[in-house]
Amino acid sequence: MNTREGSSGLKWLNVAGLGIAFAISGNFSGWNFGLGLGGWGGMVAASVVMACFYLCLSQCVAELGAAHPQAQGMDSYAGYGLGRAGSYFAGMSVAIAVGFAAGAGCNFIEAYCTAVLGAGGLPLKLVLVAVLVAVQLRGAREAVTLTAAGGLFSVIVLLLFCAAMLPHFSVAGLYSQRQGAATVFPHGAYGVIECIPYALFMFFGVEQAANAVGDMHQPGRNLPKALLAAVGVILALGSAVLVLATGGGGIARVALADGNPLYVAMGGPGLANLGWLGTAVGAGSIVSLVSTVFSMTYSGSRQLYSLAQSGLLPAQLARTNGRGAPVNALYVVGAFALAGMAIDANTVLVCFIFSVSVCNVLVLVSFMRLRRTQPDLPRPYRAIGGTRTAATALALSIVVLLACAGLQPAALAYVALAYASCGLYYLTLTRTRSARVAGTE
Repeated sequence: MNTREGSSGLKWLNVAGLGIAFAISGNFSGWNFGLGLGGWGGMVAASVVMACFYLCLSQCVAELGAAHPQAQGMDSYAGYGLGRAGSYFAGMSVAIAVGFAAGAGCNFIEAYCTAVLGAGGLPLKLVLVAVLVAVQLRGAREAVTLTAAGGLFSVIVLLLFCAAMLPHFSVAGLYSQRQGAATVFPHGAYGVIECIPYALFMFFGVEQAANAVGDMHQPGRNLPKALLAAVGVILALGSAVLVLATGGGGIARVALADGNPLYVAMGGPGLANLGWLGTAVGAGSIVSLVSTVFSMTYSGSRQLYSLAQSGLLPAQLARTNGRGAPVNALYVVGAFALAGMAIDANTVLVCFIFSVSVCNVLVLVSFMRLRRTQPDLPRPYRAIGGTRTAATALALSIVVLLACAGLQPAALAYVALAYASCGLYYLTLTRTRSARVAGTE
């Protein structure tokens, strides 16, 4: 993509909308798992910390995007400072994480369908994955448009939810019971740390808006503005949902919701799902989550396709059909989604956040290395705070990784095995390429 300097380029509001659309789904499911670990206060504190993290990360991504408008994703940003190895591991982190998360998303959709429509189960989830893959095999090049439309619809659903729950808010609903006393921090500082992965899930995806930098008008000025606006909107919406869902439905109910916290919150004492409003919010949640899973499937398949085109994965994954869809890459992501459906959603979510955080670490290290090795690189925008901002984000990324390891040590042992396998493949690939080059000399 080439940067457009004319008036036809994307404005900052367009890109901010994309960032909001990518991240908004974290308000519908998943975040409530943190309530049972750190209480409402723990989730609020963790959300503030993760908002600070995303503000720092978005500054770094804005600088990288403005300096490299041809970038295709976070793996590209990692590759600029860390070479092919950085690009490979960042890309694989995103592809595998997003594929499995699509399976968790199908579980969330099934939970809402069961509650709202009375229909669910494994057949529904299998059909959902099959339909998503089949639609994209027909050429889903409108993914960005669909994502933006789904994001706008999701914002409307969340605003409707907040308006419906506001009259039923009670401060008492925010308190957990700990040793006979009411508290919003039932497990203290440790509970806040345990909440961090779930708080990050509420923001995840905002940084992906930087992928549109090549089509932006004056990216050096508009990209940081767009990312800042997106983080602000997500923080505001997430805070409203966290307060009203917990205070209206009661923390004990919402914390135990199996993938459908908004609908469960609307079924709290005296609410009875609020009649048609509950049905509307539940149905809207289903549509929003379907849009998100569609975007995840698209993103994961294109990530595998990009790595294959770069020679970092088998060439078969770069094969496309007559409509330009990466056939084999879509099948692989579909397989990841099926595997993700078979695993507890909480476990998948933590592993997903861990893998995404590995990618973030690589991008931030790349940023810091480029600042040191290429100080004269033209940078239309320079991150506020420079390497100090990157170092802060890097430290918070490491906190996220440690929090994930503490929550799911057994599951992350398998994730570590997957990374080791990827590393072995990369070493084999590198040696084979080196031997081929040596043989031609």
